[in-house]
Amino acid sequence: MKRILLAAITVLVALFFLFILSKFKPVAEKKETEMKYPVVEVLEVTKVNAPLVVRSQGSVEPVTSTTASAEVAGRILSVSENFVAGGEFSAGDELLVIDPADYKAALAQSEAAAAQAGLALSQARAKGEQAAREWQKIGGGREASDLVLQKPQLRAAEANLASAEATVAQALRNLERSKLKAPYNGRIQRTFMDVGSLASPGAPLAELYATDFYEVRLPLSLDDYAAVKKLGSNPTVTLMAEAGGETRKWEASVVRSEGMIDRASRSVYVVARLKREEGEELLVPGLFLQAEIHAGEMAGVARIPQKAFYENNSILIAKGEGNIRTVHFRDVVKGRTEGDDVLVMAGLETGDQVCITPLATPIEGMEIELFEGGAAAPAETAAETAAAPVPAADPEQGAAAGGVPQ
Repeated sequence: MKRILLAAITVLVALFFLFILSKFKPVAEKKETEMKYPVVEVLEVTKVNAPLVVRSQGSVEPVTSTTASAEVAGRILSVSENFVAGGEFSAGDELLVIDPADYKAALAQSEAAAAQAGLALSQARAKGEQAAREWQKIGGGREASDLVLQKPQLRAAEANLASAEATVAQALRNLERSKLKAPYNGRIQRTFMDVGSLASPGAPLAELYATDFYEVRLPLSLDDYAAVKKLGSNPTVTLMAEAGGETRKWEASVVRSEGMIDRASRSVYVVARLKREEGEELLVPGLFLQAEIHAGEMAGVARIPQKAFYENNSILIAKGEGNIRTVHFRDVVKGRTEGDDVLVMAGLETGDQVCITPLATPIEGMEIELFEGGAAAPAETAAETAAAPVPAADPEQGAAAGGVPQ
């Protein structure tokens, strides 16, 4: 009986404590789920007329270069003080003299022979005239033959004189060729002979190049080449080089295309020509230059960062109102790539909102959050939100597709 009573009391005490615990149990605080969306930056499209600038590079080369060779044989008597590598000269300057003694003697001999031939021609003419007068007296009205009138002798005398005069002219040319004269304004690139050297006909004396104009070969891709050719003839070129802590610039123009594709680089070369101003020391053959070819402009294009593009030339367009919007894929037509930007020719309209923050797994219609004020989103935030998983929507919490419960 006591055991039953003790058990009953124990049960009653336990029930009492359970009632107390249930009466004063803590109530869990309800917290609303905060949705988190990928934070992206958008760019509002504005169509502009973009200058079409084609960039390339190349080295300066002379328009005209010459290997001067000896035209006559002889020992070199003297050279100009500028007959050294880098020496400058003007058209007509005497650069080198080959011993002219033999050519002066040959000229004197040819002049003497020409004088003798002239005398013989005069005598032949006089004899012919005399023969004609005598035939009139004794010919009895008959026609005299050429031999009687000494016409063959006259023709022979005339031919001898012409030959002698040609020999004089040849001797004069050889005497003139004993001097090497500059054919244009230029500079000596390299010399092969000096005073005392024995020159033979055809032996190289020096390499020369003209300094009035220079050319630069510029390699272009096929797209760039097509853009340049659309502009027409002689598009302008700005050539640049870094020297002495500053950028030097020269203006040139494209004068021709080399008309073939380089098999190694698959490039097409165009040639730009520029005039060298007097006193310009930096602009010399071999100088490496950066080039900007001004090939007109592209009308009605939108400049979009390359990072905004996905496969198949697709970009994401943000649609909607407010800070939370949906994204949609759109295919566009690329024009040219300039640095980190792409010029889009078709597929965009003024006012379109282009997402320029890359998303890891974008989905058509997914929701995104615009970065504050449309400014660039921090790299860390964009990377975290772009890589966040996208769970199924929870109907009890009212989560929208693309939201991430917090």
